[in-house]
Amino acid sequence: KAIKRITTNGFKAAFLPFHKKQAIVRRVSRDLERFHEDGTIDPPVLTGTEAGLVAPTVSERPSQAAARESRALSKSH
Repeated sequence: KAIKRITTNGFKAAFLPFHKKQAIVRRVSRDLERFHEDGTIDPPVLTGTEAGLVAPTVSERPSQAAARESRALSKSH
């Protein structure tokens, strides 16, 4: 619990834009839940983007997302 608190507070104090800090803190908190006091670690659960799936970000317009996906597809062929 102490490691989670120290890690989370460190990211909260980072000089980053709020939305980036928030995303990092959420991801790290989710990852740290895998670690238990008895020393066991649960396997990671991959989200869509972590599993390699392409999804538009919140800041992208649909046309930007389509262009990005098109470029990704053309590189893979």
